[in-house]
Amino acid sequence: MILRMILLRGIPLSALGMLGASAILCALDLPPAMYKPLASLPVILGCFAAAEGAARHLRRGGISIGIRCAALLTILWYLAARVISGHFGTPLLFMFTITSGIIGGIYGVNQPQYRPKMGNHF
Repeated sequence: MILRMILLRGIPLSALGMLGASAILCALDLPPAMYKPLASLPVILGCFAAAEGAARHLRRGGISIGIRCAALLTILWYLAARVISGHFGTPLLFMFTITSGIIGGIYGVNQPQYRPKMGNHF
């Protein structure tokens, strides 16, 4: 389930966020200090979304699910960045992605379950 949520939520959200961040960087004349935070934000949001989806489905173990989702997604993007450019981020980014995954896992576990309404069919 964790790998499925990473493939269905984490990677697409991160990739679209990276495309949006690159469009913003091309359109605006931002200082170079803004490049890393703007490029790191999609990975952090992808970790949150993947952990939230997996924890909502499994309904238990939010912290461990969040850590595993964030670690897998961050390692995946790390390997892709190493292949393309030769370097990627800082240990601080890894800390932020793990924290975001834990928050997403706890949030997903604590979400109310969807139950269809039973009522009159008139």
